[in-house]
Amino acid sequence: MRASLPLIKPTVKMQMKVGDDVARACAEALPGHLDRVDALLADGTIGGEHPNALDFQIAPSVRLAMCFDQLRDGIASRPAGG
Repeated sequence: MRASLPLIKPTVKMQMKVGDDVARACAEALPGHLDRVDALLADGTIGGEHPNALDFQIAPSVRLAMCFDQLRDGIASRPAGG
């Protein structure tokens, strides 16, 4: 797999490219999405003793968003960041 990464990088990069308008809309929607995650945590739908399918869908997405320097602090300060 590691040897194939340089070969597939241009294709992946091209597929992941979005325009400024799409990126801006996603950034503006993020607080609302995080509010929903915080609410799911508060009502016990996610974050319980036994992870469920929703935990496994949401947690990686939030963690991935936290990889971006511009988003990390804003997410980490919320329940969703925990």
